[in-house]
Amino acid sequence: MTRQTRTPAALALAVRLLPKDVRADVEAELVARHAEIRVRRGALAATRWAIRQPFAAFAARLRWAVTADDGPQPPRSSGWIDDGTVALRGLRRRPGLAAVVVATVAVSVGAIGAIASVIDAVLLRPLPYAEPDRMVWLNSFERSGDSWQINTPFIGFANPHDVADWQRRSRALEAITAVEGFEATVDAAAGAVRVGVARVNATVDRVLGIRAQHGRLFTDADYAVGRQVLVMTDALFRSQFGGDPGLVGRSIPLNGRPYTVIGVLPPTSAPFPDDEVDVWLPLKPPEPTNDPRDRSGVWQTVVGRIKADSTLAAAQADMDRVAAELAAEYPRSNEKRGIALVPYRDGFVGSTRQALWMLSWAVAIVLAIASGNVGHLLLVSVQARRREFAVRLALGARSSRLARLVLCESAALAVAGGLVGVAIAPLLLRAFLAAYPDELPVAGGIALSPFALAAAAGATWIAALASAIPPLAGARSANLAPALRATDRGSDSRAQRRVRATLVLAQVAMSTALLVGGGLLLRTFLDLRATPLGFASDRLLVFNVALGDALYPSLRAETGFYRDLADRVRALPGVAAVGATTLLPLAPGDFIDGFTRVGEQDAHPNLPLARLQNVTAGYLEALGLRLVAGRLIRPTDVEGGAPIVVVNETLQRTYFPNGAIGRRIRFRGIDREIVGVVADKRHRTLREAPRADLYVPRGQSEWPRWFAWFAVRHDGRVDALLPAIRAAVREVDPRVAIDAVATMDDRLDRAIAPDRFRAFLVSALAVVALALTAIGLYGVVAYAVARDARDTAIRMALGATSGRTAGAVLAKVAAIAVAGIGIGVVVALAAEGLVSSFMSGVTARDPLTIGGVAIGLLTVALTAAAGPARRATRVDPATVLRGQ
Repeated sequence: MTRQTRTPAALALAVRLLPKDVRADVEAELVARHAEIRVRRGALAATRWAIRQPFAAFAARLRWAVTADDGPQPPRSSGWIDDGTVALRGLRRRPGLAAVVVATVAVSVGAIGAIASVIDAVLLRPLPYAEPDRMVWLNSFERSGDSWQINTPFIGFANPHDVADWQRRSRALEAITAVEGFEATVDAAAGAVRVGVARVNATVDRVLGIRAQHGRLFTDADYAVGRQVLVMTDALFRSQFGGDPGLVGRSIPLNGRPYTVIGVLPPTSAPFPDDEVDVWLPLKPPEPTNDPRDRSGVWQTVVGRIKADSTLAAAQADMDRVAAELAAEYPRSNEKRGIALVPYRDGFVGSTRQALWMLSWAVAIVLAIASGNVGHLLLVSVQARRREFAVRLALGARSSRLARLVLCESAALAVAGGLVGVAIAPLLLRAFLAAYPDELPVAGGIALSPFALAAAAGATWIAALASAIPPLAGARSANLAPALRATDRGSDSRAQRRVRATLVLAQVAMSTALLVGGGLLLRTFLDLRATPLGFASDRLLVFNVALGDALYPSLRAETGFYRDLADRVRALPGVAAVGATTLLPLAPGDFIDGFTRVGEQDAHPNLPLARLQNVTAGYLEALGLRLVAGRLIRPTDVEGGAPIVVVNETLQRTYFPNGAIGRRIRFRGIDREIVGVVADKRHRTLREAPRADLYVPRGQSEWPRWFAWFAVRHDGRVDALLPAIRAAVREVDPRVAIDAVATMDDRLDRAIAPDRFRAFLVSALAVVALALTAIGLYGVVAYAVARDARDTAIRMALGATSGRTAGAVLAKVAAIAVAGIGIGVVVALAAEGLVSSFMSGVTARDPLTIGGVAIGLLTVALTAAAGPARRATRVDPATVLRGQ
């Protein structure tokens, strides 16, 4: 047999395709085999064989092979089933590792399943209407300068006359219904019951695409003068009237006036327009008018249905045309007014969509970090089994077989964790729903759904693959030949060290992103909690009453009820002040309208705007608003008296910079003198900046006739006061029921509850991620210190000090942590859209939050590495070297 003086080019290429640690041995075998074929079969056969070797090497590299030979191959594995059986046996010998991995994956998969159930119910489940994708909200918005500003991204308001014109002029909308809501009292078998009422147009059935389950829905005939008919929801029908179909056609008292029940809504329909509504009443469109004052206010919500042959974009273009026509015909009211169409689900869901996706990403990040920890545990397990793997290879097993064995172990652990996660997902779902501080916008119940099970299954396999990558890389890059030597304790290859460093880097980066998001939400919550309200929320009890036209047909009768009830409540022990208002801070409802300043050139469409609140004497005192100038509303400011108004500081600063006291405004055709200025207050939300407010005496404002909120300033003994207030209401009128009884501190707490929930949940997930990262970092550093004990002993034997040894360990950790923090900050800034809609008083680039997270994470990383670093300094060089 002759020898080649040099390696043929084809064989050299094949060797380059193999891992570095096997190239020398494989090259010698390939050259020897090439020479043998050349002697036995000739040069041509040897050349053909050599040309095939790069392809064989490439295929072997893909199969994790370390040899290339066209001779007899080792026996193939009997398949995945056998490998799975071997993997399960191996895991049974390591129950501690299996338990930790299964628990880690189970919690993460369970959380994914729970949040996926909510996402499915809120965002994906079809709404129970015919073709709900064709339904839209129609909102009016005003132009600011040269740009159009939509005041609300979801559900806005519109003027009734505009709505009537939209219905008549639209070419792309099949039908439109306006909605006006209020509360009333229904006499049921169990007594008076407070119900939510929505007035709707006769087109509501076409808009929603539904039919009554009993009776019928509204027709045009039901809008005739004197017709008193109603439609009730299935929930009210069953809870208060026993579900008796014979109720249809009978009359029931609503606010003291008889109404004929003409229909019952189907039980599968989602609450329309929200889950507070129990009764529908007819809402007749207004008569046409040219008076711009009739078109100034916006208070109706509007829903429409796009025609089957049109699209959302086409419908928006059509409504832009309608807005332009109205602006040309009614320039004093509509010149700066546009129309925005919003998909119905978007308005129905509101900001819950962003909240759920944000929480989903937070849970996914925790799953990824947990998978990284699992991957490191399995990588360490692979390293501990180096000798076992070396023996398998020596006996003829392929590296691909070992890789498959590792993958089977990871899959078995992940599947076990996934099954446990699915089992605990309903418990986590119930805990989430119990803790969620607001009503979720969902049609129907929320339970573990097929989508959630699919998401849990996907999370399980992602965890399996993610956790398998590190041990697979470790098995592939390991130098296994020395493991057969009895004295060898093993050493990590450079690739294995890179795998562990990459794991820690990724975990630190993801923890940073999650901590920054949680920190921003927490800063927002704290900022909202510290926001000055402008009024005193402590020792303030509030409730509302609904007075119907049948019981109190005139303004004088209505204000008489308020006066009598206020007198009785004011006489109760511990009451300092009491009053009523049409709009209560932090409660639903709003009414914005324009006015003119007497003596100024105010005109449409640039009228001054303010929030109208009709209040009784004593309300401003009960609310605790600070008097800035002038006086408050008095009991003598009644119908027939000199028309007056109290304004707030924002209105004075904006429209009367030289002082508002004594100035006059014209509001709804009546000139009113400004007699007082009070401090600003937060009204609809704590995020909303104070705006111009008008406080008009209730007896001097005929409209709007809404239900009233009462505010009672007391000495703190609510338990004794509340029964006395209920008794006072019964004394004034036993037909009137009160509702929404709460302290203002409770309302404030509910107002910020969603922010608190988001902040603390994301922060809690971030803390969990940080703990997992710290555990992973500790494990990586401790393992590295143990593996490098011999190198450390040599350096210390050559004179390295303990401080220098510990500093080297901490320096490596600090470098990885700083790099991970930098990447995490970049990721957090890139994903600011997930949290930006929930932030207030802070920006995504808040240096305090980012700096605090960076310092905290670096501290945690160094703290986690301190223990292993200290152990590295306690290495006894003589003992370690003697053991080698």
